[in-house]
Amino acid sequence: MENKLTGHGPSKARLVSRGNTTYVVKDFPITEKDRVIKEVAKMAHLHKLAKNIDLFRVPEVLEVNEFSYTMEYIQECRELNDVYPIMRTDDVCNKLIDISTIVSNEICPISKISVYEAFLNKFKAVKTQDIEYTTVIQNLPKNVNIPAGSCHGDLTFDNILVDKNFMWYLIDPVWSEAESPLWDIGKIFQSTFANWANIKSQGVLVQRSDKLNEINNQLLDRFSEKYTGEAILLATACQLSRVARWCFADTLLPIATKLLTVYNNGDASHDRCISALRGAI
Repeated sequence: MENKLTGHGPSKARLVSRGNTTYVVKDFPITEKDRVIKEVAKMAHLHKLAKNIDLFRVPEVLEVNEFSYTMEYIQECRELNDVYPIMRTDDVCNKLIDISTIVSNEICPISKISVYEAFLNKFKAVKTQDIEYTTVIQNLPKNVNIPAGSCHGDLTFDNILVDKNFMWYLIDPVWSEAESPLWDIGKIFQSTFANWANIKSQGVLVQRSDKLNEINNQLLDRFSEKYTGEAILLATACQLSRVARWCFADTLLPIATKLLTVYNNGDASHDRCISALRGAI
């Protein structure tokens, strides 16, 4: 028995039954085979980290092939997208902050480039034909303080599964050329700030629920105590612009552009950036 699971990236997951046991197999195209080793390494690292705490869990990787890997299947789980409405706002926010903190406290992988250069590379990889947007990217400042540190890399609500006992499971991590906890924060805000779940399912930007607004604003308040507003804004705009192109959600590009023009206006102070994040939608 095989069932394909949903996903927007080049890799695809499917359920496979062997005897009485169900597994998840994640397949990668030939052009992405180098990601197999990197993703498996990060899955193993997160799995080991999760063993020492009762904060989250990670499915165990059981078999690795050239273009795929097999991991355990977690029964009766739903995406955080579907579960957060029935959870307390404080509980959701505390969990997200604790997870990002625990993961980013680990040793940063060795990198040959600066974290800020990695951010610029991610913007450039979008390859947008929007001249205005391209100009904004070219004018980004060169002195934003982007901290280094390990991360999940794709910490959206899609990649957080919650079981019937409200235990969280992290799946589908992404390895970056230079790692930063801001990758995770940008991805979290991809889910809360832009209501990514609705864009993914309906293709249009819809008004956020009151609950999602509460989560988004509380996370903004708390993350802004730890990181500069301009770093959070840059990370969020980066992730919104990337997902807009790779997942054909062009409705997000004007929002990313609106955020980035804060720099062109000459007032990229901490408070101004946080204000822009609150008011961009």
